[in-house]
Parts: sequence; structure tokens; C-alpha cells
Amino acid sequence: MQRILSFTLWLSILSWLSACTEDTIAPITLGTLQGVVVADETPLPNINITTQPATNQLVTDSTGRFSMMGIPADTYTITVRGEGIRTTTLTALVTPDSVTEVTIQAELTELENRVPNAPTLVSPQNAVTNAPRTLTLTWQGSDPDQDSLHYEVRLFTSQAALRQSVVAQEITDTTLVVQDLKFNTTYFWQVIATDPDGLSSQSEVGSFTTLPIPNLRIAWVSDTSGNAEVYASDGSDTTIVQVTNQPARDVQPQLHPRLPQVAFTSEVQGETQLFITPLIDGTPTPITQVPMAGFHNIGTGYTWSPDGGQLAYAHYEELYRINADGSGLTVITQAPANRHFREMDWTATGNQFVLQTVGSRIYDSEIYLYSPQEDSLRLLVANQPGQTHSPSFSIDGREVMFTYDASGFESLEGRQLDSRIYRVPTSASPDSIQWIDVSVNKPAGTNDLRPRYSPDGAKIIFENTSNDGQGTPSVWVMDVNGNNRQLLYQNAQMPHWR
Repeated sequence: MQRILSFTLWLSILSWLSACTEDTIAPITLGTLQGVVVADETPLPNINITTQPATNQLVTDSTGRFSMMGIPADTYTITVRGEGIRTTTLTALVTPDSVTEVTIQAELTELENRVPNAPTLVSPQNAVTNAPRTLTLTWQGSDPDQDSLHYEVRLFTSQAALRQSVVAQEITDTTLVVQDLKFNTTYFWQVIATDPDGLSSQSEVGSFTTLPIPNLRIAWVSDTSGNAEVYASDGSDTTIVQVTNQPARDVQPQLHPRLPQVAFTSEVQGETQLFITPLIDGTPTPITQVPMAGFHNIGTGYTWSPDGGQLAYAHYEELYRINADGSGLTVITQAPANRHFREMDWTATGNQFVLQTVGSRIYDSEIYLYSPQEDSLRLLVANQPGQTHSPSFSIDGREVMFTYDASGFESLEGRQLDSRIYRVPTSASPDSIQWIDVSVNKPAGTNDLRPRYSPDGAKIIFENTSNDGQGTPSVWVMDVNGNNRQLLYQNAQMPHWR
């Protein structure tokens, strides 16, 4: 008796301990739904079985039975359709780790309608690879009674995604365009044909795999979607990805030196802040709280560090440095009196900055070299009549490229008439004449703007636009000597190349 009492006490303790454990997240539980379809106690073969929520569509076997194994525990509405019977529904509860058995009593009719033929998947070919992210699905369908058919199309990446797989319903076309597919993903698809009496049949399940994740090396801004957003490409005109999609204008993209990320600026509650986002399927993360601001600085004044771990940006007369995760905000240096920092670049050669400083007038612009080690600013390009902008380093850090309006034109509107791209050695002095004009083949009446060297240093990417403000900007590429100008992207501006 004492042993029995001790054992009972031990079980009670175990039960109490189990009740005291922390709650855990319940796993997805599965069960089995099976049954038979009969009419006047006679099993009915070849009867279509569908459920809501959706599971696999089945057809009863020669004994009238069906079985759905491993479906999520839930309450299902079962619908049976077939030749010679009225469409019938039944509700069944599938519980975890158990088998739910149902018997569905169907009512015979004198209808002679026949089930549609199973649709045939035509395109893309089954198991094809390198499918584009925008794809046209094509299939064929027919009915033995010549009935008109409508189709449901399912597209899913796994069995777990089957419930969310319906991408089209009640359509009569035998083609469907699907867009914004993910890179490097295998998709499965299926078409279900239904006639006017509700009889349906399903195609086999096809598959295709989309293009591998591209090396997106060029970024720019376009308003083709109705708002200024960041786009990126591998350099071709076929693989173009819209990176951002926000209510505010997303501008001034700069690609991370090593990672598949891009920084950009956007206005938040009236202030310009820095953001970083993955190039593909990412969510933008705000980096700054102290905004980018200053004379004529609408999101233009920032740059990545050479290793991509930090960013530098302009806040009035101060040059800030901040870690890429938004921490460690530090003042690097200050601009000369009555001037603000604007555009800039940062080179690993000597850990130097090239910095544009600007006064209250957009035409009052100078370019400096800054060495953090010496904490010294050295004037490289002195103030000139007209506008000077967009300084950036060559790959080896020995040259600086910038734009200057060779017409020297100045107006209240800040218009430029002949903005050209120039190169100058970093060893040059402000009063030396060592500027190399690389816009020698620029069309008259246009401005070349925002130049950047290509990653190999052999080419220059830049923006070209009409000088009257009426044209559509476009992104071009040319040799460093100005030859072989080639159009890359229409309706595009603010290019960056990694």
C-alpha cells in the first residue's frame, strides 16, 4: 500500500511540474480527412472533392473513397461535384493527430453533363529554369460537352503556401501574367477548369525556377511609377529591380561598397534623413536622427566610407560620421566660415575626403580636399562664375571629377546652360589650369551632371538632361576621355555605380 501511495504522489508531482512549465508556441498540427461518397448506399467513383479552406483537389477512387492526409487541423466545408449528382456540401472538423471519417450522401440526377477535360499546361515548360520575374502562364482547356469554362489558377512555392496560392479566379482566358516573382525561387502552378454546372477538373502541377539573384551594380532614381523611387540593375536593360516603394521621394542612391545594399535619402516630417535597404525584397531602415541639411542640400550631401561600415554626411557647417547601424554619431570637421558642406566623396587612398562647400548662393561653390589625420582642408577648385557640383574620386584617389557650368551663367532660378564634366589631379592648385574636359561630345543645349567612375575606372556614368528643364533626364556611360557616349536608361537620374 505504501508503494502505491508513493507512486501516486510521484505522478502528482510530475503533473504539477508539467503544469508549471512556461507556455510554448503551439506547433502547426495536422490531421487526416477521409470518407466515402454514396448515393442510395452505392459508392460513387470519379467524383470531384474540394474543400474550403483549400486543400488538394481529389477524385474518389473506384470504391467511392477519398483521403486527405496531413492537412492543418481546422473546420472544412467539403464540396462534391460529379456527373449525375447534385452538388453537395458537408462540414467536418479535422482534429490534430487523428482521422476524421465522413460519409457524404449524394443525390442522383438525370443530368448528362460531363466533367471538363483536365487542362494542359503549355508555358512555361515544366521545370524550366531562368524564368523571368514577370511571366505569362499559358494553358489549354476543353469540355466534352462544349460547355464554356472558367479557370482558377494557383501559384505556390511549397505545400505550406497552398492556401494562399490562388492568383486568379473565374477567368475565361487561358493566359495569365504574373509579376514581381522572387529571384532564385521554384514556383509550382496548377489550373482548375469548371463548367457552368460546377463540374471541374484540374491540371497536373507544373513548376519553374526564376532567375538567380543578379549582381545589381548600378542604381538610379526614376519617377516612372509616379513617384521618385530607387531602381537598380546588373547593367543590362532586362534585369531592372525597383528597390524602394514609399510615399516620400527616395533619391540620391549610393550602393554599398561590398554588400547588396543601397543608401538613399528621403524626407521624413519635413527633414531629409538617410536610409539603408537591401537591394532585393528589403525594408528601408532609417539611419539618421540628426537630419541632412544646409545650403542647397536636399539629400545630396553624404557618402559611404570605403569599407562600407560608416557614412559621412553634411549638417549645415558640420561634417558628421555615423555607423551604418545608426550608432556613433560624431563630428568630423567644420566648413569654412559662412559656408555649408554639400556633396562629397571618401577614398581609401590616404583616407581622404573631397568636399563641396557652398554659400547661401548656389553659384558660390568651392571644392576642398580634407585629411582627417591632419584635420586640414585644402582648396582644390576655387569659386567660379556659374555652378560647380558633384566632386568624386577616381579609383586610385589621384584625380577628382566634378561638373562645372562652362557658360558661367548665373540667374535667380539657379539655371545651368552648359554643365560639363571635368577631371583634375588632386595635386593641382586652385590657380592652375589642369582641368580636363570630358564632355567634349555632349549635345548642345544639354547638361552633363552627377558623374561617377565605373568600378574599373575605365568609364564614367552620368546624367544628361536638357538645360531648359523641360526634357526627361537619362543615364549615360562614356569612356574617361569622353568618347563612346552610350545611353543606358531613359527617365533616369542620380546614377551610382559599384
